[in-house]
Amino acid sequence: MKFLTSLILLSAAALSSALPTTSKRAAVHVAPNSLCKTYEHSPNTPFGPTTWGETSRVGGGLTGVNTLISFQLDAAYGGATCNLRFADAEVHTGSNTFSVFSFVPTNGVTFDPNTATWNQKTGYRDQQLATFQYGASGDLVYSFTCPTGGKLLNYELTSANGDSNLQWDTSLEQGLWLEVVSGGVEKRAAPVPIPYYDQCQLHEAAPNTAFGSSVSGVSSQYSSGHIITTLVAFVMPTGKDLSTRTCSVEFVNGFATGSKSFALFEFVPNQGKTFKSALATWNSRTGYRNNQLATYKVGSSVGPVYKFPCPGPGKAVNFEVVPTNGDVYIAWTKPAGGLTLKAL
Repeated sequence: MKFLTSLILLSAAALSSALPTTSKRAAVHVAPNSLCKTYEHSPNTPFGPTTWGETSRVGGGLTGVNTLISFQLDAAYGGATCNLRFADAEVHTGSNTFSVFSFVPTNGVTFDPNTATWNQKTGYRDQQLATFQYGASGDLVYSFTCPTGGKLLNYELTSANGDSNLQWDTSLEQGLWLEVVSGGVEKRAAPVPIPYYDQCQLHEAAPNTAFGSSVSGVSSQYSSGHIITTLVAFVMPTGKDLSTRTCSVEFVNGFATGSKSFALFEFVPNQGKTFKSALATWNSRTGYRNNQLATYKVGSSVGPVYKFPCPGPGKAVNFEVVPTNGDVYIAWTKPAGGLTLKAL
């Protein structure tokens, strides 16, 4: 009996080894790199980067809303299969239909989410690639061979087939995403927005006055002795460890004149996690300006202001926004504008 059992096991093993093996290909999830919306009713107004996408047109008149979206494709994926997929719309009414067009940026890299408008998209709509109806049959929008060399893939999404309203939040892994079918195993999670913790202004003209926590930020200089800088702090969430990700600082929805330029500095608090907005003044900042991390020109620079490895749960990051390159006035209002931080 023992001999028979062994013989059966050996036979099964031999049969198993003779069978053809199947190589399981992994789906790589690539979240959007950048997204902005353009509005037909405000054709010359830029609305800045956002996590919310939308394609809509309801009734007559200037009701169209389009979305520009990009995906960063790694060079290692060249020659693999790329699939644009769409899932889990937050809002879906009407025909639930949109068209996807390839988008050719003016700078040859990607659109500028800070300045793109309905009339001036910082590039142009090219070929129509597909029309997709949400909820009709699966989530595959368009399939193609991934290009070589690594690049940003840019698209414009427009409403189609009569009245339709589709809205989604990419931070919740909703809407359009890119699937790469290759031999490696990887899942690239959606970006996680990090809410700002505090913000305060420092005025050279009032060097010993603390202006306290403020939703308004300013970075300006227009004459000697009249510089204004702003301290901004973010605190990483305590319930989620994002330390394996890259943190991206971006500037959105701000007003700028003059040189429109600022320098981003690391700020080191004297005590605790962040500066003390109730006490911070030009002469006594409750910390000190440290390394310059980047320079940025509002409306011209493309992409993030600065990237760095995300710190651990509960850790804080502090920045000082300093005017540069001559006369300049930059202003914003939190939480919709100014510096933003997200874990990629």
